[in-house]
Amino acid sequence: MKDVKNDTEEQEVVKDGICHMCHDSCQTKIHIRQGRAIKIDMVNQDVIDTCPRWKAQLDFVYHTDRLKYPLKRIGERGDGSFVRISWDEALDT
Repeated sequence: MKDVKNDTEEQEVVKDGICHMCHDSCQTKIHIRQGRAIKIDMVNQDVIDTCPRWKAQLDFVYHTDRLKYPLKRIGERGDGSFVRISWDEALDT
């Protein structure tokens, strides 16, 4: 018997969205699978050739080097020494 839950988890869902990479807020179609955006298409085809920003949206959210937590510098400026701190400590600093 086919597992209905697994079948729906594998389906790709397309949702309307906007690009937040500049002030124009161009319309997008966001392809989502298993709760994760996997592809973003621009609705306005003219933007595809003229604006490179929309292509960076997935990296903006999922890139491995993206900062996810506040950090505090513990060494000299430029030496790359940081320690993770709490959000409360970051907001009080």
